[in-house]
Amino acid sequence: MIIAGNETSALTLFWGLLEILNSKDILSKVINEVAEREISMNSFENDFPYLESCIKETLRMYPAVWAVTREVKENCEFKGFKFKKDDIIIISPYFFHREKKHWKSPNLFNPERFNQKVSDDYYIPFARGPRFCIGKPLALFEIRYTFYKIFKHLPNINIISGKDCKPTGLINLYPNKKVITNNE
Repeated sequence: MIIAGNETSALTLFWGLLEILNSKDILSKVINEVAEREISMNSFENDFPYLESCIKETLRMYPAVWAVTREVKENCEFKGFKFKKDDIIIISPYFFHREKKHWKSPNLFNPERFNQKVSDDYYIPFARGPRFCIGKPLALFEIRYTFYKIFKHLPNINIISGKDCKPTGLINLYPNKKVITNNE
């Protein structure tokens, strides 16, 4: 559980850094927000709302577990689709989060979309229901704290190679190439 949790958090940090560093406007907003405040573990979302929106947008675009499976327990129908007992259903947050009918410009990294409430029906980076990810609180803590530390202490970080990196769907969403950063 610890190994799986570390890798998924690390990948979320990777994709978030890649997107934030690819936009001078987004990076500037994050750096300014982090520079103004000290971290408080009890109220991170309220203290750093823009960084929190960046994290949510990263999880929307690059859910660490891009697909999960479920086994149908009994014959049923859902939204016009018929399923038989023992069928295997694949649910992909990665593709679900890119559904144009639920997300405006779904392939664009836009943290501002989280300035208003987003429906839990369309945002499932940690799955839902009885099999949701039990590591969610730990993962969010690790991601929030690490992003805070990076942007607080490395405000001049930038990408020098690999800006056009794309996700590769294996067990998790891995980058298709190396990305090199520096802190001028």
